[in-house]
Amino acid sequence: MKQQEKVARKRLLDYLDIHYYYQADTSANDAAAKALRLRATRSLWDPTYVDESWVGTSPQNHQPNPTAVTLIPRFKTLIQQNYPGTKLFISEFSSTADTDITGGLVTVDMLGLFGKFGLDGATYWATPDVNGPVGLAYWLFRGFGTFFGSTSVQVSLSTPNPDTQGVFAATEKNKLSLVIVNKNPDTAISFNLANVPSGQYFIRHFGGEAGVAKWQVRD
Repeated sequence: MKQQEKVARKRLLDYLDIHYYYQADTSANDAAAKALRLRATRSLWDPTYVDESWVGTSPQNHQPNPTAVTLIPRFKTLIQQNYPGTKLFISEFSSTADTDITGGLVTVDMLGLFGKFGLDGATYWATPDVNGPVGLAYWLFRGFGTFFGSTSVQVSLSTPNPDTQGVFAATEKNKLSLVIVNKNPDTAISFNLANVPSGQYFIRHFGGEAGVAKWQVRD
């Protein structure tokens, strides 16, 4: 496309569209499979995460660091090398377990990572129940009464553990939004937030033993 652009004298490709599904087998949906599902989101960004599937043991490509997918940074690098200015779109992705609480947590984590690492667009495969775990993951970011900001904000944890936790922040018209993910539903965690502006915040939550319990309140 880059080469042909010189002939056509106009840009020929606006978006590179890919599909991405986790390759590890989590079909058993037992405790080990659920923990693996929650870890798998690291393949979107983490160069130290060796994929826990055939990718990590028998990679089918010759790209640098082939056992670590590092999906978004990898494709952004390839775009920069081959056709700068092309946007990146994932038109199919899935939690691998739409009706399980871990599927909702995976989706929350993925949506946050899409924003953090600058993905230009994504669409979910199939139409999940709006009141199920995946539907509620979207509700956290864009449900009635809230809007997750268009500009990502850098946030960090003092003791980060991407296997079990995540935090994402963004701004929109001077409004700060935070999404906090506890990917270990059996263990409560606490966060010390610094430099958060004082004022009235709209709080929403889903999870709990029922897996889909939700509430929202102004604080």
